[in-house]
Amino acid sequence: KAIELRSDYVDAYLNLGIILLDLGNLKEAELLAKKAIEIKPNFADAHLNLGSIFKEIGKLEEAKDEYKKCIELEPNKNSHIANLLEILSTLCSWDEIEKYLPCLESLGLQGNAVVPINLMYLEDNPENHLKRTIKYNQANQESKRKFLANHNSYDNSKINIGYFSSDFRYHAVSILITRILELHDKSRFNIYAYSLSKYNDSYTQRVKNSVYCFREVSHLSDEEIVNIVRKDKIDIAIDLNGLTKLNRKNIFDYRLAPKQINYLGYPGTMGSKSFDYIIADKI
Repeated sequence: KAIELRSDYVDAYLNLGIILLDLGNLKEAELLAKKAIEIKPNFADAHLNLGSIFKEIGKLEEAKDEYKKCIELEPNKNSHIANLLEILSTLCSWDEIEKYLPCLESLGLQGNAVVPINLMYLEDNPENHLKRTIKYNQANQESKRKFLANHNSYDNSKINIGYFSSDFRYHAVSILITRILELHDKSRFNIYAYSLSKYNDSYTQRVKNSVYCFREVSHLSDEEIVNIVRKDKIDIAIDLNGLTKLNRKNIFDYRLAPKQINYLGYPGTMGSKSFDYIIADKI
């Protein structure tokens, strides 16, 4: 409607393109991002969005060029460098990565926050990873939650365990965890699986067949998911996503269950007091 009222309204093209990217309509999103750049060539946010679209499509060289343009237009915004490093890592462009490694001394530690996972394999410094993740959480923290922390235990006849993942499909996480779900002692535990995506393949079916209850909740708001989980009286909530793609980290800030655990999908700190444990080995 905004574009209809003003055909050169660049922010409307940008925002509509971002929404279409989130919806997975990549071709249309690409056209809108390019239209925004056509109207305003030095619009860093539009180049950023176009870079993200190219990344999703698999046009990594084009994504690299867009992220470099962002750095050129906004040299003080270090999240652009983090985005570029992610693409360079995927492209195995080690020589180019070397040029940016000195930035790790401040990247995500000073200035604006960056997505922590993109730098985990470039720096062997757990303290920096923790600081980056705490900073990222603070920057992405929504307004104060309506729900107070729920530390009460439930009087369930069996222990209710809820697994949360966007990857109940042919994916590394499900390949690793499906047999665990199948082997849970059903006489002692009720296993719930909350799917944060709409994927449906043979692994999805195996997960469905192995659990007490499977719920697809990707279309629901954070608060709606919290209400459902609390009605299910989940004793232990296990997040299999961490800070990976399609995560719903914010639902854990409401305190879904008395105990909340980070496991398997994200091999690092969540930097958040919402999580009580990580299941991991010493490495």
